[in-house]
Amino acid sequence: VFLLLYPSHIHQDDGIGFPCFYNMETGAIVYEDPRFIYEVDDDLAAQRRYVMQELRIAVYFCQDLWEKYTQAVALGDKRTIATAELNIRNSPKTTHLSSFLIRARVLYKQTSVVDKPVDKVVLEELDYAHWLVEQMASVKDVVEQKLVVRRDHKREVVDALTVQSGMQVWCPHCKRETKRHLEFCPTCGKPQVLFDTLSMIEERSARSPKSPPRSPMSQKSPPKSPPKSGRSGKSGKL
Repeated sequence: VFLLLYPSHIHQDDGIGFPCFYNMETGAIVYEDPRFIYEVDDDLAAQRRYVMQELRIAVYFCQDLWEKYTQAVALGDKRTIATAELNIRNSPKTTHLSSFLIRARVLYKQTSVVDKPVDKVVLEELDYAHWLVEQMASVKDVVEQKLVVRRDHKREVVDALTVQSGMQVWCPHCKRETKRHLEFCPTCGKPQVLFDTLSMIEERSARSPKSPPRSPMSQKSPPKSPPKSGRSGKSGKL
């Protein structure tokens, strides 16, 4: 069925089921209705190019983070896995990816039956970016749960130490009174307690300040002057 809608265009079917418009002068086939061509089309195309460019950059970096994480999981190295998880959690590229994926889906959303179909390659890129966002989010959730458990356990240990320690503790640096469970002195800010593990601590100083004992050499009385000779000071006669 041919329908003349514009002096130079004919509305017809493209054979796949999408409506198109055939230009009788140039022979070109377009999917946009020539009666509703706005100047904003160029701006829309520029926005799509910019968003897809930023999305591809974010996908590149996030894909590298995901590959390093999967390799660490395959090796079973806990330290490498923890490092890869923290890199995913702290990387700004994961937020970059989510943000531009939302924008791309809005810009490529069809709002009319006469809109040009979205390129298949673009749809595949959007689907892959969506899958990658889900993987990044799952790793972030695992890391956040681990951090919450670690923080709560440390709080329990600190509370237990606070209850058990009733003695006075003095800072070895500023000589002011402090608390046993604190890691840094609240007065001078210097370290005073080192947490080696979650259940044991090593005190750097837990005794009240005292003057250092004098060395044995300093306790000796100064040497006496040698006795004077009997002849000195006397003018005896032979």
